[in-house]
Amino acid sequence: MAPSPPFPKPLNKAWQQAVDQANGLTLPKRLWQRPQVEGITIDGPTSRDLDDAIHIEATSTGAIASVHIADVAELVTIGSPLDKVALARTQTCYLSRGNIPMLPHALSEDKLSLVEGQPRPTVTIQVTLNHQAEIQATEIFESWIVSAKRFSYEQADRVCQNKTHPFHESLQLCQSWSERLNQERRNQGAIGGLFNASGFWVDENGAVTIHKGQLFHAQMIIQEFMILANRAVAHWFAERDILALYRNHTARTIAPEREQIMQALLTTGSMELIRQKLQNWLNKAEYNPTLIGHFALNLTAYCHFTSPIRRLPDLLNHRIIKALIHEQPHPYRKIELEQLCTYIATHNQQEEEATKAFYKERNQRDYQKQIEGEETSAALAALSEKEFSRIIKHATKENNFEPIEVAAMKRLEQAQLSVQSMYLLLIHSKNPTIQSRILAALQQRLEDATSVLAIATTQEPDWELLDYVEESQEIPPFLFWAEVSIAGEVTTTKAPAQSQRKQSARHLACLKWLEAYVSDELVSPGQRPELSEPSQSSELTAPQHEVAEPAQPSNVTVHPTLSASLEAGQNFVGLLQELSQSLGWTLPAYQFTGDSPEFICTCTVQVQEQTFIGRAISPQKKRGKQDAARDTLVQMQERFRYGSHTEIGSHTEIDEPKVFVTPSVEEEEPQPAKSSAPASTSISHPLLIKQLKDGQNYIGFLQQLCQTFVWALPEYEVIGETPEFICTCTVLAEGQRFIGEATSSQKKKAKYFAAKVVLLELQQYFQGGEV
Repeated sequence: MAPSPPFPKPLNKAWQQAVDQANGLTLPKRLWQRPQVEGITIDGPTSRDLDDAIHIEATSTGAIASVHIADVAELVTIGSPLDKVALARTQTCYLSRGNIPMLPHALSEDKLSLVEGQPRPTVTIQVTLNHQAEIQATEIFESWIVSAKRFSYEQADRVCQNKTHPFHESLQLCQSWSERLNQERRNQGAIGGLFNASGFWVDENGAVTIHKGQLFHAQMIIQEFMILANRAVAHWFAERDILALYRNHTARTIAPEREQIMQALLTTGSMELIRQKLQNWLNKAEYNPTLIGHFALNLTAYCHFTSPIRRLPDLLNHRIIKALIHEQPHPYRKIELEQLCTYIATHNQQEEEATKAFYKERNQRDYQKQIEGEETSAALAALSEKEFSRIIKHATKENNFEPIEVAAMKRLEQAQLSVQSMYLLLIHSKNPTIQSRILAALQQRLEDATSVLAIATTQEPDWELLDYVEESQEIPPFLFWAEVSIAGEVTTTKAPAQSQRKQSARHLACLKWLEAYVSDELVSPGQRPELSEPSQSSELTAPQHEVAEPAQPSNVTVHPTLSASLEAGQNFVGLLQELSQSLGWTLPAYQFTGDSPEFICTCTVQVQEQTFIGRAISPQKKRGKQDAARDTLVQMQERFRYGSHTEIGSHTEIDEPKVFVTPSVEEEEPQPAKSSAPASTSISHPLLIKQLKDGQNYIGFLQQLCQTFVWALPEYEVIGETPEFICTCTVLAEGQRFIGEATSSQKKKAKYFAAKVVLLELQQYFQGGEV
């Protein structure tokens, strides 16, 4: 059995005194003179420290939601042995096997835990809501409860589906109002306590994690009721100007506007990238007796109150509430609360660092065993992409890439190597074979070159954020250099990257910089050639990855994609896209007909006056698109590699094209364009300047745009289930991928708003500049 991480513990003597006190405590009879309340508990299947119960009843104006919290402060008094161990531990630490409790088990799992069928003292937060789930009034009072039922999350979900169960109606009501509460928070601009469209969880502090295991609707019920109770208590404190322990959260000065942060969360599919952005934009949440507000939840006041069994700040706030209820003096002075906040923050940080160090050391031992085992190749091949990324991180730390070289290159060929792993291997391996093969792969996936360099500038300690320098000219080809500061010295390439589109030129500039870094050929900006006139660009030695005018046959045949063997597992859509970009061809257009299980995908590429058409039939649209792209590539290879009698320029078609007609979108008469599109795109359309309003046909608008410019038609993917359907809409336009994501309780609405997000992205890109 793996050892547990070394958390600081109170002295054995103090802990034993607390255990003895807990064992000797009894619940006094006076507690049952309080008002009795109704409620149920919902928690994890193995949880025993149950500190909250919930209840809700509908009213003519909305509902009354009640959250009942274990009255820990009634038995854990200031200065007692129990108080001392709570101060020493500050919170319960949950491990894979059991936990290290803040309070002895006799209290946390028995006498104070809201066990089904047992009378327990509680503090009740009763919140009156209107139909929009907005708080109208809050009442806080001491109470007692006999929990009517203890549900696990899974059990609660099953009861919601079982109309014959006695708790069906009450749980359905809880679920319905939790959805309203969640939607109300979304409408108010909350970032925390939400899932993004890619399944990443953004907690109340703006931190990102992947939810482990199955997600149940009942988890949203408890989350929304607890957030409601905590915010209601905080506002109750604030309205009365009461000294309390608030949970404050702020954004940094460099953070963009809230709408931009929300947009980033909706459109970013990489967990690592989301986490990186939020870490740059947001500060850590802190406890403080001075009210500042909570940025991630977008609340003017928030505190922790619902977990006094497990968390010290909640216990402190309970003591403050109870003193006010009984008209007793405030139990703490401001300076005492400030000292407690500093202590809690320091203690929790030390525990967090100790935990990280423990697991890091254990993982390093495990990774070392994996790369030194007798069956290393088989073991590495069986790892997931995420697990293999960890192996590469370990190899980087140990500066020993030799044991994983074969496995890494095989994964690279199969497009199963993450961008993070490519960055580490390219920058740190110092192995020419590995580096050259990664650079070759990046030639086929140019956007990944930009990602690799962006990651490097954030993770290398002496590298600073990259920038681009453009040789100013209004017509293509466009010339760009990438610049990166290393140890205070700005580095770049001697020759610029050149392309017919600005975005492609930027990607190529990043690739050229990486190539120059590997070959030790980076120069200072002063060593770049001066290009005083656009015409001079033609006199330069052609860059290795130059994207020139539409290629003639002699130029086409030198492109590696037209001579490389095509193997199963390759990204044929990406290869065809890069080939078209590199040679200045019209980008591939994809059309789908048919229904499951036979989707028919047609891929069309126009090369000057010659048309290549590939087709494929598949039960999955994505698979069909890949196969259609492969069919098109095979035709191109036969035409240009093996020497067809047909020359480019003769008006010939590989296949008779099919015409796909989609009903046009009905809309009001468009106004003339008010601003021109970026020089990199030279595209204008009424829909790219049209003001978007709710109720308009966003799906139809997007479809019409794609047909007009012969872009690949929008692809929609819907995941999740009631109450949260998550729709992702993807459009590939002018070499740029636009992704919109939206969440709704209805599939149609999710698709509708995902299309709107993409339309807004397209408008931003083509109206005023590139994303």
